[in-house]
Amino acid sequence: MLMPMLMPMFMPMSSAILRRRWQNIWSTNIGLPQLTLGCWRTTLKPGVSSAFRVRVSRRGLRQFLFLHHLALIADNRRDELKGTLGIRGRYYMVSHLCHDNNCFNPRHLHVESTSDNQKRRTCKGKTIIVRDGIRTHPCVHSGDENKYKCILPEEWMQDTAPKGDEQVSTTGTPTPDESTLVTDIADKFSRITPTMAEELINRYHVITTELGCWESSLKPLTHGGGSCELNLAKLNARIRLHQLALIADNRVAEMQRGFDVSHLCNNAKCFNFVHLVAESRKQNLKRKTCVGHKVIVTTPLFPGVD
Repeated sequence: MLMPMLMPMFMPMSSAILRRRWQNIWSTNIGLPQLTLGCWRTTLKPGVSSAFRVRVSRRGLRQFLFLHHLALIADNRRDELKGTLGIRGRYYMVSHLCHDNNCFNPRHLHVESTSDNQKRRTCKGKTIIVRDGIRTHPCVHSGDENKYKCILPEEWMQDTAPKGDEQVSTTGTPTPDESTLVTDIADKFSRITPTMAEELINRYHVITTELGCWESSLKPLTHGGGSCELNLAKLNARIRLHQLALIADNRVAEMQRGFDVSHLCNNAKCFNFVHLVAESRKQNLKRKTCVGHKVIVTTPLFPGVD
């Protein structure tokens, strides 16, 4: 399920060169995603320990990288890889949250300590049980909010759709965060038109807060930071309300660039598209640690107006 990282051979090569190599591999060697869990597969032949390795050459400099390392660099997470070099006696490894060594979807990869990596090897979770809208996640890491849960298949015990609407039901998906990359997710967005998205937004918009946040009466996801999700059964697609709002606002392209969706209002339940912005993972994490609580106004915003 998990494997140690390749040591600092990837360090001398610039990120731009590695991203170009990634684009070349993506366009020529990538097979169809495994739609059940969203894993990315390749047509390359695996090497030692079932890991896929690729060659990157530049002016006489030749390196061999694990494909999942290259995926993290292309996802602007090169700094995370530096943590695997054993600096100051601290060792980190890359874990596959989906338990599939062949997968290189960046959203399924998590850099964590060696001890946590070993614990994840013994995860006894096999299936997420969904019953009456309640998701039971068996992963042993689910009790710690600072650790990503393992990505497991779901088993639906009964229909959880709201009465009078067989098309939409609330549920959760086994993803570690709310990011959207160009995978089968892009195909999902293409199946939902802005008109359809606007109708669903109007249907579920029942609360407007003092800050102008739009909220629904749906039960928030336990692992999604408080965001809510719809299961569009007839379209075979699951989507979060804030993603639906961006589609209604004709901003699908923003979600297909590999960015995270940030809530400017710091309210994960909000799906007012004015409060949403797609930005890099680094900027998203900075926003989550914002210590501000309110805006202090010491001078009139409009001079001459009380």
